Amino acid sequence: MTASPTQCPEAFHERLDKLQEDFPSVTILVITLKTPWGIKNINSTVKPLPPETNNRQTTWQMQLGELNQIEVVFWLPNMLSIGALIIIILVWCGYYLKYSSLS
Repeated sequence: MTASPTQCPEAFHERLDKLQEDFPSVTILVITLKTPWGIKNINSTVKPLPPETNNRQTTWQMQLGELNQIEVVFWLPNMLSIGALIIIILVWCGYYLKYSSLS
């Protein structure tokens, strides 16, 4: 059972509830990633699972009885590096203003 990427989360959860009602002894495993700027699938030799994307949340439903493989790349901002960059820019601006006004 695959769903279109444009499907709303409510419909996805309704489908999961229906599956759990039909098969109460089967555990349904869903993996969800929330990333700030989305994800990029890695090309691999194994056919990847089709993701369901909603804003910045990507969800994969594991297929029962099959080998499931998910390979993705996503970038998270490093707040320490961003803060250091801002401090360097402020120091450089202060240095520039101090010595450019004396000339």
